[in-house]
Amino acid sequence: MKKIIFLMMLSSLYLFGMSYEAFKKETLKHTKILKAQEINAALAKVESARMLRPDNPSVQIDSVRYRPDASRAGYGYSAMLSQPVRTPGFMRGVQAQSEANRALAQALTDKRRADFLKEFESYYTDYIYLNRLEALLRQESKLAKRTVSIAYARYKNGAADRVSYLRAKAAALQLATQRSTVEREIKSRYYTLLTLSGLKAPLRIPKMKFIYPVKLPKLIKHGKAPKTALYAAKQKEAASKLIQAETLVEKVNIYGGVEKEPDQSILRLGLSLPLPLLHQKKEERQLAKLRLQQLGIEQRQYENEIANTRQSLKASLSSLIQAYRENRQLVREQRSIVRLLQEGYKLSGEKLFELVSEQKRLIDNQKSLLNLEKEINQLHITLRYIQGYYNE
Repeated sequence: MKKIIFLMMLSSLYLFGMSYEAFKKETLKHTKILKAQEINAALAKVESARMLRPDNPSVQIDSVRYRPDASRAGYGYSAMLSQPVRTPGFMRGVQAQSEANRALAQALTDKRRADFLKEFESYYTDYIYLNRLEALLRQESKLAKRTVSIAYARYKNGAADRVSYLRAKAAALQLATQRSTVEREIKSRYYTLLTLSGLKAPLRIPKMKFIYPVKLPKLIKHGKAPKTALYAAKQKEAASKLIQAETLVEKVNIYGGVEKEPDQSILRLGLSLPLPLLHQKKEERQLAKLRLQQLGIEQRQYENEIANTRQSLKASLSSLIQAYRENRQLVREQRSIVRLLQEGYKLSGEKLFELVSEQKRLIDNQKSLLNLEKEINQLHITLRYIQGYYNE
């Protein structure tokens, strides 16, 4: 029953389209890109278990023939069991490295998820922009055809030269070419979005509304930028290697066994360990300390870069929003002018060329308004990315 309901819901998405939130939800559910990345965390967990497991013991069994002289002979045997054991200090380092590996895998998974969502929303923003641009170009094409008709009529009446007519015709052809280019780009973005989402065509993707509104978003001073957890995990990894390097003896070998000879039995129990005489892991300790120092410097630089980028994006957004509001007011006023010219044309039949020219200027300003809204949305995406909104 649940499967039938799911198939009905999925069919409705393909037939009737969906909102952006629904599209994003389906993408996160079906995309193979994120599913492949999530396996990394499972791989790290298994690898951690492998690192922590004890070594297998080894056994040695011998059979010996004794012959002290020509008249006597006998047989004996020996059985030895040995078990490698990691020292407590080295084991702490291995456990720390195991935890660091899991944290590093999770941090990489989270970062790649954030990268994926940023890329997905950027492509979706481009898709919205191109569809809305195509709608404006469609309107502009109609105006261009009217302009060509007016120019041709004026040329035939002797009110304008042939050059003016040819220029209007060339402008109309250029606009048709531009519209064809935009339509090809729309198809390209459409299939890119399908590839990212893991869904199949035909699918009705919402195409007229941007993701984010034209306003300043909330700034998070201590948000976790994509690489923050990554640096923390790498520092844990370097610290674990320092713990291991500070332990001079990594393993000891505990062994025991029995030996049976014709005239006696021997029980053996012992311990073998490497002697740190020729080196004491000085270079390993230096490498680990330098790596920790390097990661600390890189993290501080990254945090400074993120803080400056955050403020820069905020300033750019403020400027773009102000420009958008001014352009929106201009578009409103131009619409009023177009309405007045339309009413005048209906009454007198004059000033058609002036009306078409004003409509062309209105469309040009609508394009500028659309470009500003696209830029604002792209800055929203970048700001959300560096503040860690896509990490969850």
